[in-house]
Amino acid sequence: MLYDTCNITQVMARGQSGRIVIEINPEVKRRLYAALALSGSTLKDWFVREAEQFSDESWQPSLYKTPASSASDDNVAETASAETDSH
Repeated sequence: MLYDTCNITQVMARGQSGRIVIEINPEVKRRLYAALALSGSTLKDWFVREAEQFSDESWQPSLYKTPASSASDDNVAETASAETDSH
């Protein structure tokens, strides 16, 4: 029984407050805030937008993206579109 109690500390707490607390690599945090500043967004606005999209797509997957697609796929499509427009 003591073994099970010790494992509880490895589970992230989930309260009802609406707050989310995470720990990330300090370098990732620095880059994220720099990117957000360049885009004129706040961490909260960005997170809420991404979280809503992610949770919506988990219930109703997009017809245009596969679950395995990534931001790099979007960048490739944007680059290809820009190259086509410039010709």
